[in-house]
Amino acid sequence: MSRIIEQYLLSKNKDGRGNEDGIFLSDDFIAVIDGATAKSDQKINGKSGGEIIRDQIMKSLQKMDKDIDVYEAYRFIHEKILEGCPEEAILHMSASVIIFSNSRKQIWLIGDCQALINGHLLSNHSKVDDVLSEARSLAIGCLINEGVSIEELLHHDQGRELIMPLLKKQRYLENGEGEFAYPVFNNSPKTVDPEKIGILIAQVKEGDEIVLASDGYPYLKNTLAESEEALAQLLQQDPLCNKVFKSTKGLTDTTLSFDDRAYIRFLV
Repeated sequence: MSRIIEQYLLSKNKDGRGNEDGIFLSDDFIAVIDGATAKSDQKINGKSGGEIIRDQIMKSLQKMDKDIDVYEAYRFIHEKILEGCPEEAILHMSASVIIFSNSRKQIWLIGDCQALINGHLLSNHSKVDDVLSEARSLAIGCLINEGVSIEELLHHDQGRELIMPLLKKQRYLENGEGEFAYPVFNNSPKTVDPEKIGILIAQVKEGDEIVLASDGYPYLKNTLAESEEALAQLLQQDPLCNKVFKSTKGLTDTTLSFDDRAYIRFLV
């Protein structure tokens, strides 16, 4: 079993509720799950879509064969998601996941989570996020020039509101083809060939130091303290996340950060 050095999980919300990130630990797999931020206020039994799919993925990892390969794992988890929370019965939901397989000594990256392997970054940022982050930055620039104050935007993210129609439409790019497509886990019944959606695979070896994290850390560092410090500095410099680090969402007066965050560091 890998030796855990440190781990951390925190909601973006000041009240601690609604965290859509998760950390999974077993002898066979270590994973970070990042449920996609809800695009509406709709909840099922008090949980958002991101929380529901995160929980379903955690349950799937508990049942997964230790020697499974990445593509079989994708099919297995997707099948379990469809059994537990089918799209036709409830709202659409999706999640990014990064998994360490102890048996295969591999890291599997599906979506926009991230890793450090002996200090070297592994990420799979999507072009659609870059485009929508630029669009939100443009919208905020227009709003500020129009006379909207930063305090007003921290209270009500009108920039995100303006790009929300596209944020809701981007679900049709999941696991597709073309320059804006990107891999995720979701509860769509659409048949997916995991070998064609851009899953990243990295081989590691015993003794390697690994960090797995959600994209709540814009600057992933070798230690949790360094990652937290870099995040704190960013939020002080650019609380709306529209200049130094452009994002589809920023800090608000009810949040501690622009996103939930999960971090785990271990030795293989």
